[in-house]
Amino acid sequence: MAWHHAWTRTSVAVVVGVLLGLLGGWAGVLLAGATTEHVGPLTIQTELAPSWGGHTQIELPPLGSVQLATHRGPVGLTATVESVDVTEATTWLTNAGAQGIQDQVAADVRSAAEHAVERSVVAALLGAFVVTAAVTRRRTSVVAGVVAVTLACAGTGLVAVRTWDADAIREPTFTGALTNAPRVVADLSAIPDNLDRYGTELAGLVDNVAALSGTLNNLPINPDASGTVKVLHVSDIHLAVQAWPLIREVAAQYHVDVIVDTGDVADHGTAAENAALAGIGGLGVPYLFVKGNHDSAVTVAKVASFPNATVLDDSRKTVAGLTFAGAGDPRLTPDKSTRDDSSVGDTEVIASATTLATYVASQPGVDVVLFHDPQAAGVLDGTAPTLLFGHLHVRSTWLGDKGSRIFVQGSTGGAGLRALQGERPTPVMLSVLYFDRATGKVTAFDDITLGGLGTTSAQVQRHTVRADGTTSVDQTPADVVVPTTSTPVPQ
Repeated sequence: MAWHHAWTRTSVAVVVGVLLGLLGGWAGVLLAGATTEHVGPLTIQTELAPSWGGHTQIELPPLGSVQLATHRGPVGLTATVESVDVTEATTWLTNAGAQGIQDQVAADVRSAAEHAVERSVVAALLGAFVVTAAVTRRRTSVVAGVVAVTLACAGTGLVAVRTWDADAIREPTFTGALTNAPRVVADLSAIPDNLDRYGTELAGLVDNVAALSGTLNNLPINPDASGTVKVLHVSDIHLAVQAWPLIREVAAQYHVDVIVDTGDVADHGTAAENAALAGIGGLGVPYLFVKGNHDSAVTVAKVASFPNATVLDDSRKTVAGLTFAGAGDPRLTPDKSTRDDSSVGDTEVIASATTLATYVASQPGVDVVLFHDPQAAGVLDGTAPTLLFGHLHVRSTWLGDKGSRIFVQGSTGGAGLRALQGERPTPVMLSVLYFDRATGKVTAFDDITLGGLGTTSAQVQRHTVRADGTTSVDQTPADVVVPTTSTPVPQ
């Protein structure tokens, strides 16, 4: 029995050592801190830390932060830009050439990553050794703890390497002040040719963040290129007067060519509500509108009265080389007491969409079709490369069976005053769509989301359209979830 007791003691020592070793390794990584490195003209601090989901986060003070889904595994990489030598950045970008920049940055980043990994692994092993030795004072436990951490580091590294996605730079998620979003996301690929336009270190920060991935030439679009048309898609403003300054600011920051509104700018469609629509006239760019089920003929007439606005109702309009066509929602259902949820209401929508599809078929060259209710998506699929909808107060996108890229926008007004009816404010949503002027198709889009009433910061997520027409955020119509009762549903 003595051997049995000895085996039991050894097993317990091993288990305790493994647990203490992992705890000490975790603590060691957290205490290791950051390493300071130079990547081209940038001075950055890199740090590895345990994380429930693998990611790379780039901190850009004072702009905000960019998160990239670069890998999987329980470790995250954070790179904080500390400073930039603007003179060196300008010279470097001018003389090195695109390939030279990529080669140099790739070498610098590889070196920085290696140093961060070495520092973290050493810290983890030391942490495992110190904790197990201090607590157990047994060689078996110490060895077990150190071996466990070694295997954990090796496994984590293998998972990160095997799942590494260098193209993650193409779809960044930006969090920070809304006014900074275009500089970090939308204008990412334009900055090398316009360094002076942004001034001092901010220009260098953003440009070199793009270069960090070594994919400067592979970014999906140049938002300032003459072949790109920028369309701001808004919907379901519902009398939210605070939406107009937001729309105007985004339009100016992104230099959009046209604003498209897929309906429900009003709540009940009364003449008294028309005063809340005055913001349309101050947007400074063309504004295309289709009637929603909350908009009356009075509402439509008011929108049409603004010089920059065009109401589409089985009609078309060409702006910046893109041709838009649309039709209004045939219903007026301003509240649940008047809303027609029966098949009759659905029939009206489908009939209107069918008429629109017939009209578009008679007008070759339509690039974008606008309609309020996405239940018409099946009827309109295939009539144009892009279909834009609203109504659901939930954002989604998918590729239709007949080839149309379908977008459903959330509520740009945060559902208006009805947002106060729920426990949480409805998110404010709008998107900038980038079209290739030659093909009339969307190549990328930036989804902008604010947290609701009173929010001053934004999250901007870049998504690109792949060669096969799909995106990383595609849903099927069945997956589009209408808000629960805690968020007021469309009416």
